[in-house]
Amino acid sequence: MKGRQNLPLRGHRDDSKYFLSSNPGNFQAFLNFRVDAGDAKLEKHFENASKNATYRSKTIQNKLIKICGEQIKEKIVSDINSSQCPIYSVLGDEATDCSSIEQMPIVVRYVDSKQEINERFIKFVECEGMTGEALAKNIEDTLNEVELLLSNCRGQCYDGASTMSSKSKGVAGRILKKNPKALYIHCASHRLNLVVAKACGEQTVKNMLGHAQKIFSFFSPSPLRMQCLRQNMEKSGLRRKKLGAPSTTRWVERIRTLDGFVEAFVPVCQSLEYMKLNMNNDFDNSSRDAEGYLRSIKSFEFIVNLVITSNVLHHTMSLTVQLQQRMIDIAESIKHISLLKSQLKILRSSADTIHDQYYEEAVDLANRVNVDEKIPRLCNVQTTRENYPAHTAREYYRMKLTIPLLDHLIEQMEFRFSSEVCDIYRGFYIIPSIFLNCKDVNWKEEFMKFAVAYKEDMPHFRKIHAELGLWETNWKGGFEKVKYDSIADTLRTCNKLAFPNIFTALKILAVVPVTTCECERSVSALRRMKTWLRSTMINERLNGLAQMHINDDIKCDVEEVINTFARQNPTRMQFLDILEDKETDA
Repeated sequence: MKGRQNLPLRGHRDDSKYFLSSNPGNFQAFLNFRVDAGDAKLEKHFENASKNATYRSKTIQNKLIKICGEQIKEKIVSDINSSQCPIYSVLGDEATDCSSIEQMPIVVRYVDSKQEINERFIKFVECEGMTGEALAKNIEDTLNEVELLLSNCRGQCYDGASTMSSKSKGVAGRILKKNPKALYIHCASHRLNLVVAKACGEQTVKNMLGHAQKIFSFFSPSPLRMQCLRQNMEKSGLRRKKLGAPSTTRWVERIRTLDGFVEAFVPVCQSLEYMKLNMNNDFDNSSRDAEGYLRSIKSFEFIVNLVITSNVLHHTMSLTVQLQQRMIDIAESIKHISLLKSQLKILRSSADTIHDQYYEEAVDLANRVNVDEKIPRLCNVQTTRENYPAHTAREYYRMKLTIPLLDHLIEQMEFRFSSEVCDIYRGFYIIPSIFLNCKDVNWKEEFMKFAVAYKEDMPHFRKIHAELGLWETNWKGGFEKVKYDSIADTLRTCNKLAFPNIFTALKILAVVPVTTCECERSVSALRRMKTWLRSTMINERLNGLAQMHINDDIKCDVEEVINTFARQNPTRMQFLDILEDKETDA
């Protein structure tokens, strides 16, 4: 229970002389609570057991935690290997924990016995080197340790760093040399972050984001400043109590930060005005900084950049939320990506109308803080100035900001999410909603290119043509009423006895990863488990606790844990006697 709920077990000391102290730690306190609640057997055990057989020391804790973690890991691996086609994909990332150790969470993606897509944490690997060779060895050693064959790997997903993605010396390239079917996928969420980062490369947008970051850094460290801002937010009727921290790496998260800044813009200006004018002991050190920050944000150019940028980037939020789903498959992700591309092109074609809506919002916000609408000073001599041929501020910012920002987004989306053509994408033709709408393409021929590439995985390859004909009749003849448009839904309803080859093809498509978000979630769990109070935790204990906490829906068999512990420690006869007494009572 403590492992699943991520409760710290250890106290400052776990030696026996501290068991009866006022603060022995959560685990010891929990045992003492059981005794106080009337557990006579436990009380008798603590009174009569020898010092080396109380089973409450940190060493015993580590052994039990390790057994629980191994049991969960074995259930995951068994779920993969017990299927007729034991294929999977591997996901990896790196992060530094609180003790400055580089940890690599390794996650596997597979289809379970219920035909559901799963992404499961396997372990944290302490990285001794950060080269492609060292990281690839970490992944291969982990797969060998849990008895997953590298030859059954059908996909690998990492970020775009050269150490991970390089075809020659990176992790992806080294694994591809050993298994050419382990398709490398650049994490779609990382690509979307790059799209937003590059699109925000416009200098005025970068300046605006920099000023917003400085405003947050100005308020956040000081309780007095935050109190002043909080009071002004309450007077304005805002539910939020503080400004959000702009993420330095996750650019998509900056959209939420910008939204919060737009909402709190008036209270921020009011707070800076108060600090600028108030010269008492509370704010005299801040008044000069407040005056500078107020001057930088209380300008029409800043307000227009803030409002238009946040509104344009809103259109990427839906995609980033969709990509973070555990069960999303590659076909569904491409559908959402194509939807965003189409939406951006529609916005670009109606840029005048869209700009007018955003601009009116900016003018309204400027009026609320008494900032006049105006066009920046133009110059006919200096060629480095942005001398757009505009007669009004509305027209100027349309040419300077709205249109370039949309163009950059469209360009980056096309570049980062190009229409790739490879064997795995031809497998999409097996999805009912796709082949039923094929008019100019022979979907069976296209799908066969995928099937031939994965011929060794097919259980009965010679009968695949007959199977495809029956599959087509099944859907076109109306035997199935719902026309599924995702791999996961189609896989769930596919009869693997009637369509064994198609079932295997769908399973291959389902295990191909989309993002490394599960690795990111594992890193978040790592930061909850390994804090500065528990920074010396060894990796064996960390991985056992991580298995119980991250894979908390997989329950440990307590009886099996006890039996395993007894088998691993046969010299502890008193423990075996306790087990026998328990069985007799039962």
